[in-house]
This record gives sequence, structure tokens and C-alpha cells, in this order.
Amino acid sequence: MSTVFDAHRDMFSRLLLPLRPSCIPSCAWPHVLSPPSYNLPQICMLGLDGAGKTTLLYALHLGTPVATHPTIGSNVEELQRGALRLRVWDLGGQSSLRPSWRAYFDHTAAVIMVVDSADPGRFGVAAREL
Repeated sequence: MSTVFDAHRDMFSRLLLPLRPSCIPSCAWPHVLSPPSYNLPQICMLGLDGAGKTTLLYALHLGTPVATHPTIGSNVEELQRGALRLRVWDLGGQSSLRPSWRAYFDHTAAVIMVVDSADPGRFGVAAREL
């Protein structure tokens, strides 16, 4: 039985497939071509730049650490462990991006503040941002 979602997925595949290698990161394709999941609890992961938010997100998502680059904007992944499914937002930690964090707090079930314990000189900054 074909659904409306199947038709949309096929349409997106035809429209976006030529762009796939160069324009859309491979990690975004499951979000483009997967059915939406509107009722997942949302978690926001905050922290200063270089604190390890993206490393933690992808270690949880993929089960292994991966090499990362500074996050410009945000990363989002749906994590599942058994029957528990969560949508986790990794928000960029550069000082210019921190004011935008509050835009993600609507409908957020929890906030995780990641602090780099190897950088005690920035504990005060992290505390003020939280």
C-alpha cells in the first residue's frame, strides 16, 4: 500500500538525488527521506565551543567517537535505546551563537550542559551562559 509519505519521498529523491554528493551532507539524508516524528521528546545540548557536544552526540548516535569540526548552527539526531527515542539538538557554542540558544527551548524536555573539565579557566563563562 502506497502512502502520501512514499510519494513525497520519491519526489524528494528525484529532485535532490542529483545534488546529493556536493550539496547535502550525507548525515542529512535520513532526515530528508524519513517520515517525520513529531512527538519525540526534545533535548538541547549546550556548552561552550570545544566542550565536546558534537563528539558526545555522535558517540551516542553511532556508538563510536568520530572526528568533528566546530558546529556552525546546530546538529540534530534522533537517538534510540530500546523503546526510548529522543531528538537531541547540539547547539553551536561560539559566543556569537549563544544568544540563539533560547530559540530552541520551546517544547524542550531537558537541557544538557556539557562542560570541558580540562578547561577550568572557562568554568565561570560556562556558568554565566547556563
